[in-house]
Amino acid sequence: MRTTFWAYAVTFCCLLYCLGSAVEAAGIQLLDSDPALSGAIWYPCATAPQTVPLGTLAVPFSDPLEGVKDCPVAGTKLPLVIVSHGRGGWFGLHRDVAEALADAGFVVAAINHPGDNGNDSSKRDTLALWQTRPKDMVRLLDFMLNDWKDKASIDPSRIGFFGFSFGGYTGLVLAGATPDFGRFAHFCKDTTGPCAQLHNGETPPNPRMMRASGPQ
Repeated sequence: MRTTFWAYAVTFCCLLYCLGSAVEAAGIQLLDSDPALSGAIWYPCATAPQTVPLGTLAVPFSDPLEGVKDCPVAGTKLPLVIVSHGRGGWFGLHRDVAEALADAGFVVAAINHPGDNGNDSSKRDTLALWQTRPKDMVRLLDFMLNDWKDKASIDPSRIGFFGFSFGGYTGLVLAGATPDFGRFAHFCKDTTGPCAQLHNGETPPNPRMMRASGPQ
């Protein structure tokens, strides 16, 4: 059993190496022209990595990205992964995952959730955020499939999601989960933010989402 496990582990590592060996770094395109789509896209690139300054996209705790800015996309029919950061995070919070996936032949897109990121906390402690977060991801997916200048490099039949913490909730809603806010209110003891809104009788928003309008 142990020998079999290590055989699979070595095979998996070799597969990752082979997937990533065709490129040397992640290409990076910054999204900074629309506050609703403020973030970055990582993808395979055949050029050695450099430091990519964030400019106006920087948040107080962010570091520059490592990759090649505006490098031509290497490859076609690439799988796409969209990323949702946790509460108070930013689009580059999981840049290590994004870079590894891009080196392995994926396109990865992440944005700041408006109202809940390192530069904007205006919605962070409101019930509305539980609805707008999934909508943010639908908007990002629509952009990647319909309006991104390199959309032809994406395989629309292979789309995945990565999220942590509040980003995990975001992904579950996108997958069809229906949150039980009544149970949440029962266990919610805080006297501020969403807990206070629920205990005051406010109705949580409906997080049901429309499907992205791009190719299915």
